Amino acid sequence: MQRRRLLAVAIAMVVASGCGSNEAEPPDDDGPRRAVESYVDALNSRDATALMRVGGVPEDQAAQREARRILAERGGRGLRIADLEIDHDFGPDVGSAALTARDDHGKDVRETVTVAREDGAWHVVVFTDRPSDKSPSSTDDPA
Repeated sequence: MQRRRLLAVAIAMVVASGCGSNEAEPPDDDGPRRAVESYVDALNSRDATALMRVGGVPEDQAAQREARRILAERGGRGLRIADLEIDHDFGPDVGSAALTARDDHGKDVRETVTVAREDGAWHVVVFTDRPSDKSPSSTDDPA
């Protein structure tokens, strides 16, 4: 549901960006930047709770399971951010963050993540295994 909601927000932002003045203020990158920094901190410390918090997901069993998987794959590498570019390519509340970091062994690590603002808080969209309360759509003719 969270992922679908973020996708709906992204689509709405793209549509809304076509309307209005071309002289909009540039979006503030502090929130997305802090979210990505918190994401890297959570990876480095292998902190599942912090990862769920920065991911903006409830701390349920599915999120805990996915957080453990993410941390097993990407955590504990001592990442240090070398470069971080935020692009609000879907409007002021959704964008992408191109992250370049260096691990403990001096190896460059690159990752691009989606950042989204929900209820005033910025999150890094890394959780994909989120259940939906919506029923699947159907192509059947209505009765």
